[in-house]
Amino acid sequence: MPFVGVLVGAIAGVAAEAVGFFSTHALAVATAFGLTIVLTGGIHLDGFLDGCDAFFASVPAQRRLEILKDPRRGSFAFIGFAVVTPAWLAAIWSIDSSLYP
Repeated sequence: MPFVGVLVGAIAGVAAEAVGFFSTHALAVATAFGLTIVLTGGIHLDGFLDGCDAFFASVPAQRRLEILKDPRRGSFAFIGFAVVTPAWLAAIWSIDSSLYP
């Protein structure tokens, strides 16, 4: 699976570099951020949000497993997304556009 990660990163990087060539760095960052989510179908983000809901809930272990399987989002998922998104965007922002691919 590392090949898939490299492929997704390369596609998002090339697209972000192309956007950055014609537009602002902010739009290039948004392109890289959005494309990684779209190209993976959001599966990693979905797993992270499910994990936030389950692991931070004050419930017994059996209920945590039920929460992991629940397709709905709870408060901890939204809080986790609000915390991780700025860090994710800042990490992409710190990379020079010419180094994306």
